[in-house]
Parts: sequence; C-alpha cells; structure tokens
Amino acid sequence: MKTLKLVRALFPPDKIPIITAALEENGFYRMLFTPVEGTGRHYPSSFFACNSFRGSYLLPWIQFEMVVDYSRADDLIATLIDTCQTRGIDIHIHIIPVEKAIRIGNKEIP
Repeated sequence: MKTLKLVRALFPPDKIPIITAALEENGFYRMLFTPVEGTGRHYPSSFFACNSFRGSYLLPWIQFEMVVDYSRADDLIATLIDTCQTRGIDIHIHIIPVEKAIRIGNKEIP
C-alpha cells in the first residue's frame, strides 16, 4: 500500500490563478479548492480591502487540498512555499497522513 499525504493550504481567494498555475507547471493536477471563512490576524490585502468585508470578523479564504504520494509531498510543499514567498502571499500549510484513498469511479486505490 502506498503512503499518502493530504496537503491542505489556506490562502486569499484572489490568489487561486497564481497558485494553480505554479502547481500545474510542476506537474500537480486534481486540486480541490473550497471557499471557507475564518478569523485571525488580518494583514493588508487588496482583496480584503473591499467594502463587503469591512467590519466583518470573518474573512474569506480558499482551502486547497490535494492527496499525493509521500514521495511527491515535499515537492508540492516546496512549490507552494516558493510561489507564496516570491509573490508575498499569506498561506497556511498543513500536512496530514492519509490512511487510504479510494476512487469509486474506477475502483483505483492510489
């Protein structure tokens, strides 16, 4: 059985195209993006400056998730870190072990 990792990252919604392009450029596909809201220290951002979020304690974020083989997890994390450091993107990354992944459509266990 393969060892899998779930890489989860949170970042501002207006950064999806930048992060998607960097990941695809490095051979990563099948990404999941989910809109979420959260609180925390708020740093200046053009996205967060819009009127609809002024005075709100909940700010929009995108939660990125991708399950990858253990051998590719470090490459995925490095791509996220390099892209976000270069572009000044605020990102939070979590790495979680995955016990098993099953794709029902083709009964594939990666």
